[in-house]
Amino acid sequence: MPVITLTTDLAGGSYYLAALKGTILSTLADAQIIDISNHTNHFDMRQAAFTLQRAAKFFPAETIHLLHVNSSEADRRMIIAKFNEKYFLLFNNGSGPLIFGNELVEYFETEKIEEPGSLFLQTISTALKQITERKLNPIPTEKIKILRRLNPILRQGFIRGNISTIDQYGNAITNITKEMFQKYIGKNFELAVNSYRITEFSEDYNGKTKGDIVVFFNSENLLEIAMNQASAEKLLGLRVEGIFTIEDL
Repeated sequence: MPVITLTTDLAGGSYYLAALKGTILSTLADAQIIDISNHTNHFDMRQAAFTLQRAAKFFPAETIHLLHVNSSEADRRMIIAKFNEKYFLLFNNGSGPLIFGNELVEYFETEKIEEPGSLFLQTISTALKQITERKLNPIPTEKIKILRRLNPILRQGFIRGNISTIDQYGNAITNITKEMFQKYIGKNFELAVNSYRITEFSEDYNGKTKGDIVVFFNSENLLEIAMNQASAEKLLGLRVEGIFTIEDL
């Protein structure tokens, strides 16, 4: 029974998501379809890639991860990537390098099928058969469209980071790890984001009143900027790829 996950921006009032799932089941009748997220912001490859990257490691070997976001940027072509004994079916729109960074990844071609629209259901069906039947044709890495993650600037006493994604609660998840913070920043610090200044971390939301800013390291050890029972995105003016700084006091 193949496990197939979906990370898409197809949720809403249309038939698109149902058509995609129906195509998968028509191709692989015993497939187990797991939704990672179908509410990615429309066309937001960086959010989708971050979500899939963080979730994929929890799935077993041989899982097929389908990322269906911003197909219009892909020159009507999909690719298959193999990483950590799992398969990733992606549009060739830069999402692969966003997921894998500088990791060594095997890429494979899918058949280019002329079909109308932007769902690419026939292409996906054919690619799923390629994966399950192990009919994979290597593709040179130089043919892969590249988008890069933003990297933090790190020096002793100073960090400049970026917001990687914003979750459904309006919390901003950043590209700064707990290890980075402990290596470059001392006990007394100031985190500056837009016009706001924060000088302490919280373990959780306990003891906070509604609207308090809460900064903590989440379960993935990534720095998160949030507000208690409110949206940090809206109230602090945060955005994906937005910049913040942390400095020693």
